[in-house]
Amino acid sequence: MYHWWEHPLDQRARPGGEIGLNGKFYRGGEVMPFYVPRDEMPQIHQEDYGALLAYLKKLPVGVERKVLPPTMLKPHQRINKIRVESLKSNPAILNSECWVSKDLYILDGNHRWEGHMELGTNVPVYIMEREFEEAMKVLFDFPLVQISRKA
Repeated sequence: MYHWWEHPLDQRARPGGEIGLNGKFYRGGEVMPFYVPRDEMPQIHQEDYGALLAYLKKLPVGVERKVLPPTMLKPHQRINKIRVESLKSNPAILNSECWVSKDLYILDGNHRWEGHMELGTNVPVYIMEREFEEAMKVLFDFPLVQISRKA
């Protein structure tokens, strides 16, 4: 079974190039994105954002709210286009914050990010003051985190 932690975050394409998990061709030596399956990522319900912010403050882990162009963020999941279309028609969900790490990897909100990419709109984000791997550990320790485990 594939686990995201088995591959470096800055993996490079082999000489001659290769196709990444996102279907894009990468020239030899070019940095390729890594892929984390949805069922290995933390899921945070919007109604739990306040509790998460309080939890992070107690640790303490700094969090900053910003609005960024979607091109600045780094996705790492396959995108379900049907889900994106439903989000694009629901501004309340689309405009809820995405959670990102200090190095701008999306921790929660890959589909919302894609909706903003397609609409060409900026993304509201909470930026945790931790690099991706450390931020993941912090989120998995949050008592209200959900995990979309496949049965």
